[in-house]
Amino acid sequence: MNHKGFGKIASPQKSLNQELRQVFRKFNKRGKLRSTPWALHEVSRLESRDGKVHQVVVASNQNDMAQGDACSGRSHHHDSEIQALGNYQGFKEPSAPYTLPAREDFEASHWQEWGESGIDSEIAALNFKSLSGNAAFDYLLYSDKISRRNDGRLRDRDMRRYAHLSNGGWWCSGINIITGEDSDWGCFKPNTPRIDEGNSKAIKYEHPPKVDTEIFALRIPARIWELIGRRYDVALPENYQSLPYGNFWRWVRENTQIPVIICEGAKKAAAILSCGYVAIGIPGVWGGRRQPKDEYGENSGAPYLIPQLAAYAQPGRRIYFCFDADVKRTTVRSVNGAIAKTAKLLSLRGCEVRVMGWHLALGKGIDDVLAAYGRDQFDTIYCDALKLDEWNTKQLRRLTYTPDLNLNQRYLGELAIPLGKQLIGLKSPKNTGKTHLLQWLTDPIIRAGERRVLVITHRVQLATQLVKKLGLPFITEVKQTEQGSHFGMGLVIDSLHPKSQAKFNPDEWKGCWLILDEIMQLIWHLLSSSTCQTDRVAIIKNFKRLLQNVVNYGRKIFIADADLNDIGIDFIKGLLGQEIDTFLVENTFQFVEPWQVNLVQGNNPAQLVKILTQKLENGDKCFVALSGQRASSKWGSRNLGVGREFLPDREINVMSTALKNGGGDYFIPDTNKSFIGKKIDALDWIGYKELRETDGLSNNHPLAQAVFEKAKTHQSDLSLILGAKSNMFALLNTPMQVCQKLASLTGYKFPRLRREGTRGNQVWIYGVAAPDFQKDDEGNLVFVDGRAVPVSDRREEVFTAWVERDILAREKAAKAKLEAQVQATIPNCQLSALAETEINTLTTLQEQYAEQKTQTLTEEVESIVITHDSESQVIIAELPVENHQQSTEAVIEKLLKISNWGEVAANQAEIDQVWSLLSENQRSHLWQLHQKYQQQLSLEELAAGIDILELKRLEARGIPTNLALEVMVIIPKVINGTATPEEVVRGLMIMSPSLREQIE
Repeated sequence: MNHKGFGKIASPQKSLNQELRQVFRKFNKRGKLRSTPWALHEVSRLESRDGKVHQVVVASNQNDMAQGDACSGRSHHHDSEIQALGNYQGFKEPSAPYTLPAREDFEASHWQEWGESGIDSEIAALNFKSLSGNAAFDYLLYSDKISRRNDGRLRDRDMRRYAHLSNGGWWCSGINIITGEDSDWGCFKPNTPRIDEGNSKAIKYEHPPKVDTEIFALRIPARIWELIGRRYDVALPENYQSLPYGNFWRWVRENTQIPVIICEGAKKAAAILSCGYVAIGIPGVWGGRRQPKDEYGENSGAPYLIPQLAAYAQPGRRIYFCFDADVKRTTVRSVNGAIAKTAKLLSLRGCEVRVMGWHLALGKGIDDVLAAYGRDQFDTIYCDALKLDEWNTKQLRRLTYTPDLNLNQRYLGELAIPLGKQLIGLKSPKNTGKTHLLQWLTDPIIRAGERRVLVITHRVQLATQLVKKLGLPFITEVKQTEQGSHFGMGLVIDSLHPKSQAKFNPDEWKGCWLILDEIMQLIWHLLSSSTCQTDRVAIIKNFKRLLQNVVNYGRKIFIADADLNDIGIDFIKGLLGQEIDTFLVENTFQFVEPWQVNLVQGNNPAQLVKILTQKLENGDKCFVALSGQRASSKWGSRNLGVGREFLPDREINVMSTALKNGGGDYFIPDTNKSFIGKKIDALDWIGYKELRETDGLSNNHPLAQAVFEKAKTHQSDLSLILGAKSNMFALLNTPMQVCQKLASLTGYKFPRLRREGTRGNQVWIYGVAAPDFQKDDEGNLVFVDGRAVPVSDRREEVFTAWVERDILAREKAAKAKLEAQVQATIPNCQLSALAETEINTLTTLQEQYAEQKTQTLTEEVESIVITHDSESQVIIAELPVENHQQSTEAVIEKLLKISNWGEVAANQAEIDQVWSLLSENQRSHLWQLHQKYQQQLSLEELAAGIDILELKRLEARGIPTNLALEVMVIIPKVINGTATPEEVVRGLMIMSPSLREQIE
């Protein structure tokens, strides 16, 4: 509970900053004690030549003569300077602040104040003056809109309000740039300020009431004008020394290459002008713009710049904002809002806006910084100003809440949270131990079972990793664990509604500890993600109820993020709708060697692949993060094969094993084969294979038109079979649109090559489809001989590995199945003999795939020698032995020449011998020929009257087509009792359990 009214406690951070500023005033930028108390303004000296006196300007900084505005290469390290100077203990007495030479026409305190703000003596004399008695009334209360009595005297209420003016103060006014004359408008700083009745604060500066505010365009001497002209390499007007002061501001307006710095107040503008920069002051951070309002105080129109500032808002001019470095959250937000809205108006006029900033320890206002460190520090701040986009990005990540614990260490370690604090915020860079700290805090309560811990994130992978470290289950693992959600669980924000898999009810989690990891991304995901779109309202309601249940029962909410800022804290507090004790931890540690981030945008991954290839060739380690990826994306991180050739042999073997096993570690596992079969049949019917291999397609091509007609006629059926949207083909209006859509379903696309035809009848010509094509750095297709150069997505490698894997798996399953069938059919006394004959002589399924179908069932049966022992009932089969083995080179030559698998003149042993010597493309080509040949034979036999439904049923059991045809021939003979023993054995080897039951 916060007790108010018992006095104000000084902030330790504020006191520390004050001490640091006192230290800094004693040293210059290089850490040496200042030899002179004043080093900011230009030093003038008189030099006599030929009996005449000339004024020579000597710059206190050698860079003034050729500095120009090239400051991009300058760098500085504020934090390191602060630490080094703060540790210095070699001083005893503080150096006296600078005091301008006393002048009788100014009060000594006023002259001292301007000197402490780093204001040049001539600029101070030209723009500031001390007022005493009733003189201030004449300078301030001159508006005709001020109500007066008949005798011209102020009303009593105004006399009481402004009675403090008679105690004196100082006044500052400049040039009215609209007229070029001296301005009546200005500001007055009273010696005894009045107290604002609204907030009980002293009003430091007074401005003329009932008068539109202007800017402080101060008068400058000729030598400052010369310095500004040299800085920006701009010619000065003739006789500029004798021109009126308003001509300087006209000269600035005519030369848009001269930047203008906007600051708050007259003193800061005078201090910056003293350094040789153009600066204008505004009476407050919101003083550069106006917002029209109606009689009710509501906005009634678009905001606009005040006329004096709009005069310098010219296209191409650089405008800098130089406002105070504040720490109070409300002040920071107000200043940021003023900069953002005023900068927007300036940007609309074509200005280049930048924002200057510095560490608070250097001083609050820019005049404090100048007085403490000199003009060198201001040069650094000016050169390091952020562009508007950079500044906006920085503000989004800024935490204006004052941290309760400031750290600067590699790891957070183990931190004790004060009792009574319910909202704990952790802002610390990635990989600095935020998860370890959460684990250390939650481990005791999880072990004791005092209360549950609920972890919510925006990504499943993030949640599973976090709950694993905390020793909790993820929502999908709750039912498989013995304790369930007794100690807590983890889930994503998408599941925070009753209809989800979690069936989430916030009332079941009263009094739990709530961990919201990656809170900034979690909020963004909750408010904008399409995955939350249908249930967004229900999720937000449950989220609010959950937060209230945690807080109302006195428990804790942890929010952690490397970029934690005001948005995350305000969002949680806004949903709660009540005050909550907060404890913020900020770790400002920065890595010495941060990661180099390469941002690749667009749909073309060529640049990404190029960068990865270069990095991997150099031996660098790379981490690829994709903003959004689907399992089917060929450029997803699971399917990206770039760099495999640069891996060590051991890691290549690991990837190859994972590839063949198809576990999904690197590649997508097989899809349901029954669905794939239907899709393949549909694509074959529509002629997709021929379409994909056709060159020169266009909207007028007969094949494209035929495909278009089929797709439009049977659009509903095709959409259902291909798994596409029901209205997919209805939305396509041209033949090539249909062709492109069909190609995209299989990961291909047709490249657009050129236009052909007469004017008015031109059509686009497309090339042969491929997964992708070579592109240049700008994303345009690369053509060779008028054709697009295809790029493989390496799917052939994956498919070949899958086929080999499936063959091996089926082979093992067939052997195990045969052993079981033989054991169940033949007596135990006969099992050993059969195992040594039939099982060992059985050709593998891989050989059966490659076996020529030209051999009929009769020939195969005749090739088996059968002996029958009536006493032992042992069946012994012997397979023929090949008498001739062709040479390896001859076999390879014959295989590469065939155009049909039926032309193969080599046996299975010879093919197996040379198969590993063939390239990947050669093996793939031969395998396609084999499959096509098998399909052709199957179709011929189907045409001969074979039961297609029975054939499909056997194939669904995992029996290859050629073996299924054999079974269909043998089964009727077995049922009719006409099958020979050889046919019975052959059928038992390959038939399915259901067929065995039918036979038995």
